[in-house]
Amino acid sequence: MPPSSPRRLSARSSASFCGFNARPGGNSLPEGAGDDGGSGLPAPAIQLPNDARAARFIGGAPPAGHGPDRYLITVHALDVEDIGVQADNTPAFFGFTIAPHILARATLTGTAETPAGR
Repeated sequence: MPPSSPRRLSARSSASFCGFNARPGGNSLPEGAGDDGGSGLPAPAIQLPNDARAARFIGGAPPAGHGPDRYLITVHALDVEDIGVQADNTPAFFGFTIAPHILARATLTGTAETPAGR
């Protein structure tokens, strides 16, 4: 769930997508990069199952009429090339594992809204 979702049950937001091991120098991902097979991710990047345990991007679905939900996209620069996280681990485990290796972090915030009556 995004941080502003009325359906959120915990203090932590849910991870809709988690990819890692992308090499420095990339500045974009093609449309569909978070598909079921991760085919659009730059090698040797890996995507983890999200909090719904699906290894793909699950987009925003704010409740109709709720107003805009915020969606956070965070990119980390690490001091290691391979963090050693396995493809079946969770985003929470990934976050715990990278914490001591973070050199820099950038977060973008986007919004999505489903109008009332839909």
